[in-house]
Amino acid sequence: VGSAVFTMFSAIIAGRSHGADPARIAAQILPGVGFLGAGAIFRGSGIVVGLTTAATIWAVSAIGLVIGAGYAAAGLALAIVILFILTWVQRMEGLISGACRWDLHRVTYDPDGGKTLTRVLAILDQHHVQPEDLKSASRGPGQESVEISCCGVHPAHRLHMGPLADLSTVRSIERIG
Repeated sequence: VGSAVFTMFSAIIAGRSHGADPARIAAQILPGVGFLGAGAIFRGSGIVVGLTTAATIWAVSAIGLVIGAGYAAAGLALAIVILFILTWVQRMEGLISGACRWDLHRVTYDPDGGKTLTRVLAILDQHHVQPEDLKSASRGPGQESVEISCCGVHPAHRLHMGPLADLSTVRSIERIG
């Protein structure tokens, strides 16, 4: 929507000013959206994640440029093509790598006055681990634990485990089911 609005605005402004280039504002959308896409790409533990998201952001921006230039039917057709490609790629990925298999892990740590749990939750939030995948448990004096459900098949679904293991107050991480 933003790309379409900027493209339409660019054409309106160019129509009011003689000699103005209607492509100037639209041309600035590409590097801006490229910057947003680059922010969607994460790299950790030797795994690059977010390429599909970055490409989708860029493609949706292109659709906005097409619609903003006055080609709504072409924009709709492109949106359908992109939706088909994303759906097809997701299905192929599922066929190739298989469905997620959920494992339960227990992270045992020194509470450190509540600081460790806050750090654990921040790491889980940063890696988009859903709150329903987290169960809190207590394990005795001076130590606490949380149980985290995560996929045991796809490495990208376990990126949070490395940063958790790097916390100095984490005593152990064990698979319990």
